[in-house]
Amino acid sequence: MTCETARSDCPVVRLCMRAKINSLCLENFLSMMEQGYSKHGNPYHNLVHAADVTQTTHAIITDSGLAVSQPN
Repeated sequence: MTCETARSDCPVVRLCMRAKINSLCLENFLSMMEQGYSKHGNPYHNLVHAADVTQTTHAIITDSGLAVSQPN
């Protein structure tokens, strides 16, 4: 399912629309990231670790006030 065909309440759809990201480009980027993490077989640096680091970074930036939301 692409951003264009998904429900408008979907967070991915909102991300694509707000950031003006082409959904196919985002899908390809995420697939390449997944392949890159998976090919080395490292038990620590894996997809779960990547998601954890991404979420933690987002929380730190958001909660600390380093990022300021732009109005829609």
